[in-house]
Amino acid sequence: MWCDEHFRLFTEATDICVQSPSASLCSEQSCLKFLTSLECRYCGRNETRKARALGGLIRNCKHLKMIEVVRCDDSILCALLAQVVNLSKCSLKIGLDQWHDCRLTSAGAVRLAKLLPRFNISDIHLNLINCCAAAVDTLVSSITHKTLKQLELSGIRLTPAVAVALGQSLPELSSLVTLKLTGAGGSNVQGKEMEALFGGFNKILPLDKLTFSGFSVISCLAPLTKSFRFFPNLRILDLEELNMDERNLCDLLESLRFIPNLKELRVPGKPLSHAHCCTAEVNTAAGFTHKTLERLVLKGISLTPAVATTLGRLLPEMSSLVTLQLTGANGSIVQFEEMAALFGGFSKTLPLCNLTFSGFSVISCLAPLTKSLRFFPNLRELYLGKLNMNEHNLCHLLENLRFIPNLRILNVHGKPLSHAHCCTAEVNTAAGFTHKTLERLVLSGISLTPAVAATLGRSLPEMSSLHALHLTGADGSILQAEEMEALFRGFNKTFPLYKLCFTDFRARGCLAPLTKSLRFFPNLDELYLCRLNMDEPDLRGLLESFPFIRNLEILNLSDNSLDHAVTSIVPHVIRLPKLGRLKINQTGSEEDLNYVREIIKQAKPHVEF
Repeated sequence: MWCDEHFRLFTEATDICVQSPSASLCSEQSCLKFLTSLECRYCGRNETRKARALGGLIRNCKHLKMIEVVRCDDSILCALLAQVVNLSKCSLKIGLDQWHDCRLTSAGAVRLAKLLPRFNISDIHLNLINCCAAAVDTLVSSITHKTLKQLELSGIRLTPAVAVALGQSLPELSSLVTLKLTGAGGSNVQGKEMEALFGGFNKILPLDKLTFSGFSVISCLAPLTKSFRFFPNLRILDLEELNMDERNLCDLLESLRFIPNLKELRVPGKPLSHAHCCTAEVNTAAGFTHKTLERLVLKGISLTPAVATTLGRLLPEMSSLVTLQLTGANGSIVQFEEMAALFGGFSKTLPLCNLTFSGFSVISCLAPLTKSLRFFPNLRELYLGKLNMNEHNLCHLLENLRFIPNLRILNVHGKPLSHAHCCTAEVNTAAGFTHKTLERLVLSGISLTPAVAATLGRSLPEMSSLHALHLTGADGSILQAEEMEALFRGFNKTFPLYKLCFTDFRARGCLAPLTKSLRFFPNLDELYLCRLNMDEPDLRGLLESFPFIRNLEILNLSDNSLDHAVTSIVPHVIRLPKLGRLKINQTGSEEDLNYVREIIKQAKPHVEF
């Protein structure tokens, strides 16, 4: 039952009957007499009247074995449950997941608490954001079912009373497979509440997935990590937005040894103030070998010496690790010693396919990471974001791509560097490697110095699978003709490139090497040349290349001061058979732009501007 039409069919039809020789079956109630299963995803208007109608319907269903209620008003939920006759044989599911839960009022929570003990319940997904603490305390005290497999309580406030009540119930849920507790707006939780909630476990539970998120638990995560020894079957652990400090994170990583079957650990944290970045004692023991972990996500962390050392000891032994995401807190500064501790311990290959390292300031100390790439030969996606990389970092990274021959996507988002950080890197003039698999290369916020341009220009023509190339400058960095020549002159054969984005460089008067290279990209369908300060000869060279890129569908020349020369694009654009979108904002006077749009629209009405 999902909508008003379903509701009317179930509760208001008076002329539906089962065609049978037996006239006694032809009554309003008998058409649903043998109903065994009801799935109600209905939340309409006038719930009070409809709740009574549904209650009357359920009262006559004496063979009901399963009720599943999803996203319903709590008056409908309670009206349904209050009228069930065959309690001993009827199972109950409330909600489906966090997007399909049932939102309760305080009155609804208290009423539901009286009804729940009557049922065999397998799933409970409730949103308690609108419930007072007393109502939540009453509700969680009623959740003691041995049959319960999934329990999700979102918007919950862990007051002392609620923590005690829930802490008494959880250890007795002997069938529990999924537990998800989500706080209301990052509410503070003290050590005594954490102890009451997680300190009562004394026997093994079959827990497979644990989510604990949306609470502020600074310096009091220990009761949770100590409870891991009772969840040996745990495969997914999700700890989101917990404001964890350094000690919490180190304790968490050390406690992974109690959950040997863990496959995914996600810790998307919140940035901590300096006062919370305490110094944790580093455990220098050899550690354990975590053979099953496949996905490790740590967000909003500070790579202090203790954290870097703990992680650096554990990572090389995670022999099943496929995805690793490490994201810093507000661009926190990382010294060479931490980078060496984190990435310097690899001595054997890992099956890593996806690596993300972003949000740290690693000026001049990225070498331990790039050197470790040789141990990830299966790497397919590498994302390095907001790292304040300098010229030497970028050149060294590009040179080390040869160790990851299966790479498909390289995404580097840098931050603009001050002049002091723009050192001169030594250019490796070797022939370079042939990277046959790279399909997408994104270098954003970079400075195309001679060294970077030479390194890229040597590698790009050998990337025979490259489909998308994005090169974005750092604060409109100035480009000389020599850098452009070094970058684009090496192309001499057809490329499968379909998207080229070259933006935010001050490249006035030196775009010829780029426009001449377009003849080698016959499949190009998207071309973005924005904020380049193009001049009229630059534009002329671009227009002369159009016969070579006849598959072009999107052309963006925005934010180039072309003045009246922008009108010269009209006859060339009209001859592009597949063009569907043209962006020329801020390229000339409004009069010239209106002229261009009007003429092109007459010739190609489908073109969007």
